Amino acid sequence: MIPEPTSPNVLANHLAAENISQRDFAVLVESHQSIISRIINGRLRPSLEMAFAIERATNGAVPASHWVEVKAAEAAE
Repeated sequence: MIPEPTSPNVLANHLAAENISQRDFAVLVESHQSIISRIINGRLRPSLEMAFAIERATNGAVPASHWVEVKAAEAAE
């Protein structure tokens, strides 16, 4: 599991704040609800392509760089 503060919960928080379901968000990023769930739960790191799709779908609220920072933080452990 990815530790705070760079957790995927930033995506979950955004979806909750915007009242967007995982299923609806998956449609926006051309993916599946199960993939979005696994990203949010820290069981899957999005590909670079998916990270940019998330950034576009959230209008920059969840930047692609978030996922790179998470990977760098994990590598430092």
